[in-house]
Amino acid sequence: MNGEIVWEHFKELQQYFPNVSLSYENDRFYVRGEIQFRAQYLDDEQVDEAYLIEIELPSSYPNAPPISRELGGRIPDTFHTFSNGTMCLGAPIAVKMTFAQNPNLLDFVRTQLIPYLYSFTYKVQHKSLPYGELDHGAKGILHYYIELFQIDSATNCLRFLYILASEKYRGHLLCPCEGGGILRRCHGPLLLELQKYQNPAEFRIELVNCIEFVEKSRKK
Repeated sequence: MNGEIVWEHFKELQQYFPNVSLSYENDRFYVRGEIQFRAQYLDDEQVDEAYLIEIELPSSYPNAPPISRELGGRIPDTFHTFSNGTMCLGAPIAVKMTFAQNPNLLDFVRTQLIPYLYSFTYKVQHKSLPYGELDHGAKGILHYYIELFQIDSATNCLRFLYILASEKYRGHLLCPCEGGGILRRCHGPLLLELQKYQNPAEFRIELVNCIEFVEKSRKK
Protein backbone atom coordinates (compact mmCIF):
# COMPACT_ATOMS: atom_id res chain seq x y z
CA MET A 1 0.00 0.00 0.00
CA ASN A 2 1.29 3.43 -0.96
CA GLY A 3 1.20 5.63 2.16
CA GLU A 4 1.51 8.82 0.14
CA ILE A 5 -1.59 7.99 -1.88
CA VAL A 6 -3.50 7.15 1.29
CA TRP A 7 -2.48 10.45 2.86
CA GLU A 8 -3.48 12.43 -0.23
CA HIS A 9 -6.85 10.70 -0.36
CA PHE A 10 -7.40 11.21 3.36
CA LYS A 11 -6.62 14.94 3.22
CA GLU A 12 -9.08 15.33 0.35
CA LEU A 13 -11.72 13.51 2.38
CA GLN A 14 -10.98 15.60 5.47
CA GLN A 15 -11.68 18.82 3.58
CA TYR A 16 -15.35 17.76 3.33
CA PHE A 17 -15.57 15.67 6.50
CA PRO A 18 -13.32 17.40 9.05
CA ASN A 19 -14.25 15.16 11.98
CA VAL A 20 -12.28 12.16 10.77
CA SER A 21 -8.78 10.96 11.61
CA LEU A 22 -6.28 8.58 10.04
CA SER A 23 -4.37 5.87 11.90
CA TYR A 24 -2.09 2.97 10.98
CA GLU A 25 -2.60 -0.27 12.90
CA ASN A 26 -1.53 -3.86 12.21
CA ASP A 27 -0.32 -3.04 8.70
CA ARG A 28 -3.60 -1.33 7.79
CA PHE A 29 -4.79 2.26 7.51
CA TYR A 30 -8.05 3.21 9.20
CA VAL A 31 -10.17 6.31 8.85
CA ARG A 32 -12.43 6.90 11.85
CA GLY A 33 -14.78 9.65 12.84
CA GLU A 34 -18.07 11.33 12.14
CA ILE A 35 -19.48 11.40 8.62
CA GLN A 36 -22.00 14.23 8.38
CA PHE A 37 -24.21 14.52 5.33
CA ARG A 38 -27.38 16.03 3.93
CA ALA A 39 -29.55 13.96 1.59
CA GLN A 40 -33.03 13.81 0.15
CA TYR A 41 -35.06 11.25 -1.81
CA LEU A 42 -37.55 12.60 -4.35
CA ASP A 43 -39.91 14.99 -2.55
CA ASP A 44 -39.27 13.66 0.93
CA GLU A 45 -38.00 15.88 3.70
CA GLN A 46 -34.28 16.63 3.57
CA VAL A 47 -32.23 14.66 6.08
CA ASP A 48 -29.27 16.02 8.03
CA GLU A 49 -27.44 13.13 9.61
CA ALA A 50 -24.16 12.06 11.16
CA TYR A 51 -22.78 8.57 11.82
CA LEU A 52 -19.66 7.42 13.60
CA ILE A 53 -17.80 5.36 11.00
CA GLU A 54 -14.65 3.29 10.58
CA ILE A 55 -13.23 2.85 7.08
CA GLU A 56 -10.57 0.16 6.73
CA LEU A 57 -8.25 0.30 3.73
CA PRO A 58 -7.20 -3.12 2.41
CA SER A 59 -3.55 -3.80 1.67
CA SER A 60 -4.28 -3.54 -2.06
CA TYR A 61 -5.88 -0.07 -1.80
CA PRO A 62 -6.60 1.79 -4.07
CA ASN A 63 -6.87 -1.26 -6.32
CA ALA A 64 -9.57 -2.59 -4.01
CA PRO A 65 -12.40 -0.70 -2.27
CA PRO A 66 -12.41 0.15 1.46
CA ILE A 67 -14.36 -1.77 4.09
CA SER A 68 -16.66 0.20 6.37
CA ARG A 69 -18.26 -0.26 9.78
CA GLU A 70 -20.67 1.79 11.88
CA LEU A 71 -19.23 2.35 15.35
CA GLY A 72 -22.07 4.11 17.14
CA GLY A 73 -24.32 1.10 17.57
CA ARG A 74 -27.18 2.66 15.64
CA ILE A 75 -27.30 0.20 12.74
CA PRO A 76 -28.33 -3.34 13.77
CA ASP A 77 -26.65 -6.39 12.25
CA THR A 78 -29.96 -7.23 10.56
CA PHE A 79 -29.60 -4.27 8.20
CA HIS A 80 -27.40 -5.26 5.25
CA THR A 81 -24.44 -6.12 7.43
CA PHE A 82 -21.99 -9.00 7.12
CA SER A 83 -21.31 -11.39 10.00
CA ASN A 84 -18.03 -9.55 10.78
CA GLY A 85 -19.86 -6.27 11.28
CA THR A 86 -18.89 -4.65 7.99
CA MET A 87 -21.49 -2.93 5.85
CA CYS A 88 -22.94 -4.69 2.83
CA LEU A 89 -22.98 -1.84 0.32
CA GLY A 90 -24.15 -4.05 -2.55
CA ALA A 91 -23.09 -7.07 -4.57
CA PRO A 92 -19.29 -7.39 -4.15
CA ILE A 93 -18.48 -6.90 -7.81
CA ALA A 94 -20.85 -3.93 -8.03
CA VAL A 95 -18.97 -2.27 -5.17
CA LYS A 96 -15.65 -2.96 -6.89
CA MET A 97 -16.81 -1.69 -10.28
CA THR A 98 -18.21 1.51 -8.79
CA PHE A 99 -15.06 2.15 -6.78
CA ALA A 100 -12.84 1.51 -9.82
CA GLN A 101 -14.44 4.45 -11.64
CA ASN A 102 -12.95 6.88 -9.09
CA PRO A 103 -10.69 4.95 -6.68
CA ASN A 104 -10.41 7.37 -3.78
CA LEU A 105 -11.85 7.81 -0.30
CA LEU A 106 -13.98 10.86 -0.99
CA ASP A 107 -15.80 9.29 -3.92
CA PHE A 108 -16.28 6.06 -1.98
CA VAL A 109 -17.93 7.95 0.87
CA ARG A 110 -20.12 10.01 -1.45
CA THR A 111 -21.24 7.31 -3.89
CA GLN A 112 -21.41 4.21 -1.70
CA LEU A 113 -21.21 4.91 2.02
CA ILE A 114 -23.59 7.87 2.29
CA PRO A 115 -26.34 6.23 0.18
CA TYR A 116 -26.14 3.25 2.54
CA LEU A 117 -26.36 5.46 5.64
CA TYR A 118 -29.17 7.50 4.15
CA SER A 119 -31.08 4.32 3.31
CA PHE A 120 -30.94 3.24 6.94
CA THR A 121 -32.08 6.64 8.19
CA TYR A 122 -34.91 6.61 5.64
CA LYS A 123 -36.02 3.14 6.71
CA VAL A 124 -36.12 4.16 10.36
CA GLN A 125 -38.29 7.15 9.47
CA HIS A 126 -40.51 5.62 6.77
CA LYS A 127 -40.37 1.85 7.52
CA SER A 128 -39.21 1.20 3.96
CA LEU A 129 -36.11 1.75 1.83
CA PRO A 130 -35.94 4.68 -0.62
CA TYR A 131 -34.48 2.68 -3.49
CA GLY A 132 -36.35 -0.56 -2.87
CA GLU A 133 -35.40 -3.57 -0.76
CA LEU A 134 -32.39 -5.53 -2.01
CA ASP A 135 -31.97 -9.24 -1.33
CA HIS A 136 -29.23 -10.44 1.00
CA GLY A 137 -26.44 -12.97 0.51
CA ALA A 138 -26.41 -15.42 -2.38
CA LYS A 139 -29.95 -14.48 -3.38
CA GLY A 140 -28.93 -10.85 -3.79
CA ILE A 141 -25.78 -11.75 -5.71
CA LEU A 142 -27.70 -14.05 -8.05
CA HIS A 143 -30.35 -11.42 -8.73
CA TYR A 144 -27.66 -8.81 -9.35
CA TYR A 145 -26.02 -10.96 -12.01
CA ILE A 146 -29.35 -11.87 -13.58
CA GLU A 147 -30.06 -8.17 -14.04
CA LEU A 148 -26.52 -7.46 -15.18
CA PHE A 149 -26.64 -10.19 -17.84
CA GLN A 150 -30.23 -9.17 -18.71
CA ILE A 151 -31.52 -12.72 -18.55
CA ASP A 152 -34.36 -14.35 -16.61
CA SER A 153 -32.87 -17.80 -15.97
CA ALA A 154 -30.97 -18.65 -12.79
CA THR A 155 -29.52 -21.71 -14.54
CA ASN A 156 -28.06 -19.63 -17.35
CA CYS A 157 -26.72 -17.16 -14.81
CA LEU A 158 -24.89 -19.99 -13.04
CA ARG A 159 -23.36 -20.99 -16.38
CA PHE A 160 -21.94 -17.49 -16.75
CA LEU A 161 -20.52 -17.64 -13.22
CA TYR A 162 -18.99 -21.03 -14.02
CA ILE A 163 -17.10 -19.50 -16.96
CA LEU A 164 -15.79 -16.74 -14.70
CA ALA A 165 -14.92 -19.12 -11.86
CA SER A 166 -13.21 -21.76 -14.01
CA GLU A 167 -11.51 -19.40 -16.50
CA LYS A 168 -13.05 -21.45 -19.32
CA TYR A 169 -13.93 -18.57 -21.61
CA ARG A 170 -14.28 -19.85 -25.17
CA GLY A 171 -15.44 -17.10 -27.48
CA HIS A 172 -16.40 -19.44 -30.31
CA LEU A 173 -18.89 -21.46 -28.24
CA LEU A 174 -22.60 -20.68 -27.99
CA CYS A 175 -23.43 -18.09 -25.36
CA PRO A 176 -25.04 -19.50 -22.19
CA CYS A 177 -27.89 -17.02 -22.52
CA GLU A 178 -29.28 -19.32 -25.25
CA GLY A 179 -29.85 -16.42 -27.59
CA GLY A 180 -28.31 -18.33 -30.46
CA GLY A 181 -25.10 -16.33 -30.87
CA ILE A 182 -21.54 -17.24 -30.05
CA LEU A 183 -20.09 -15.94 -26.81
CA ARG A 184 -17.70 -13.35 -28.23
CA ARG A 185 -20.55 -11.69 -30.13
CA CYS A 186 -23.01 -11.83 -27.26
CA HIS A 187 -22.13 -11.72 -23.54
CA GLY A 188 -18.43 -12.32 -24.06
CA PRO A 189 -17.32 -8.67 -23.79
CA LEU A 190 -19.20 -8.33 -20.50
CA LEU A 191 -17.54 -11.44 -19.08
CA LEU A 192 -14.11 -10.15 -20.05
CA GLU A 193 -14.91 -6.85 -18.39
CA LEU A 194 -15.99 -8.56 -15.16
CA GLN A 195 -12.71 -10.47 -15.03
CA LYS A 196 -10.94 -7.17 -14.42
CA TYR A 197 -12.61 -6.74 -11.03
CA GLN A 198 -12.60 -10.19 -9.44
CA ASN A 199 -10.32 -13.20 -9.62
CA PRO A 200 -11.56 -16.75 -10.35
CA ALA A 201 -11.44 -17.72 -6.68
CA GLU A 202 -13.83 -14.89 -5.77
CA PHE A 203 -16.20 -15.89 -8.58
CA ARG A 204 -15.94 -19.50 -7.40
CA ILE A 205 -17.16 -18.57 -3.94
CA GLU A 206 -20.10 -16.72 -5.44
CA LEU A 207 -20.85 -19.63 -7.77
CA VAL A 208 -20.90 -22.18 -4.93
CA ASN A 209 -23.11 -19.97 -2.77
CA CYS A 210 -25.51 -19.29 -5.65
CA ILE A 211 -25.73 -22.99 -6.53
CA GLU A 212 -26.59 -23.80 -2.92
CA PHE A 213 -29.26 -21.09 -2.91
CA VAL A 214 -30.83 -22.33 -6.18
CA GLU A 215 -30.87 -25.94 -4.98
CA LYS A 216 -32.51 -25.00 -1.68
CA SER A 217 -35.09 -22.88 -3.52
CA ARG A 218 -36.02 -25.80 -5.79
CA LYS A 219 -36.57 -28.10 -2.81
CA LYS A 220 -39.13 -25.79 -1.24
